[in-house]
Amino acid sequence: MGEKLVEKTGMCKFCGQTKFMKVAEEMTDEELNDQVSFECRCEAGKIWRAGVEDEKRIKGMIEESKGISFALLNNDFPKVEELVNELVPKMVELDLKKIDIGISAQTKIKIRRSDSSIKIYRADNLTEGGEARK
Repeated sequence: MGEKLVEKTGMCKFCGQTKFMKVAEEMTDEELNDQVSFECRCEAGKIWRAGVEDEKRIKGMIEESKGISFALLNNDFPKVEELVNELVPKMVELDLKKIDIGISAQTKIKIRRSDSSIKIYRADNLTEGGEARK
């Protein structure tokens, strides 16, 4: 059986506009106000919503980059794969644009980040790469 819905009034935390909503009974007032703020058409609400949506896309891009590092590194360099998976979120957090890793004279890993993508390349006797996008 589904969760019980109740009618509650929430308030936008930016402009104070209220909205009457049917929500899950266990939703807290803070969660309700966040939901109202997320849906509000005020300028600050739009900006906040854009930031929340951008964070979701960034998380998806980071997760997708793990698949790329797995495909490029797991068979030959699983420890380097782990390192790349740790570095990518740090690149986003610290706003770093590139990291180069030299595994040997022949094998190099390049990670490139822009505002909308993360590219991971493996260069050795066969150059391969992939791109994760927002």
